[in-house]
Amino acid sequence: LMKVEKRLKKYAKVFSDLKHQLFLQYISPVWQATLNLMGHSENPEQLTGEVMSQEKMINICLENKRERSLIEIYHICSWLAYLFGNYELASRMIENRKQFDLYLGPCFLLSNIWFFDGMVALAACHTLKTDKWMGVAQKSLVQMEKCASVCPLNYKHRFLLLQAELAFLLEENENAEVSYNDAIKTADENGFVQDQALAYERAGYFYMKQGKTSIASQHFGLSHNAYLDWGAQSKANQLRLFCPF
Repeated sequence: LMKVEKRLKKYAKVFSDLKHQLFLQYISPVWQATLNLMGHSENPEQLTGEVMSQEKMINICLENKRERSLIEIYHICSWLAYLFGNYELASRMIENRKQFDLYLGPCFLLSNIWFFDGMVALAACHTLKTDKWMGVAQKSLVQMEKCASVCPLNYKHRFLLLQAELAFLLEENENAEVSYNDAIKTADENGFVQDQALAYERAGYFYMKQGKTSIASQHFGLSHNAYLDWGAQSKANQLRLFCPF
């Protein structure tokens, strides 16, 4: 994340020097999210801080009908809310995003949206005790399976993690354990430390539910270390506060 932040800062200076305010606004949500994860924000769930104000940016985009930017902002907001355990906010941000045509986004953005929509939907089914998100979860699994078949290096671990979460929800514990382990291993092999951290964390919650506190603690600790390797200090701190390891 430190490398990403440095590069975004460099791009921002170029855009600012050239007075390209529109391009500066395009990179601001990702830049602010990066800073949030690194620990440079009072509220990591909100895209408000050193780079931008979430409310102000949304209003600007609404006034100028920048639907692509609104899709990105609401997606990043749902992603951050999910990472920090605010599943109600994450689901609300998805609802806000759904008013816009999703196919306005590039492939890498769409795949990110499909994956985290599924993760949020399954978490909502778990914690909010509602089945209305199951359809979203099933759609995400279908889309991520297609992504994994086309480019397994980038997407197989994410598809496996969605499978693990669904098995966890359906209490198919043996399948869940296998899929969590496969997701962790595949993310590691393909260099996705941020997704490996998430897979360790979700597996920790799975083992806690089974009463296997020792294994859960190990997974939370490994997740914490992986988040630190990624550079997400604020997420690592949150995990240390709320998860036993």
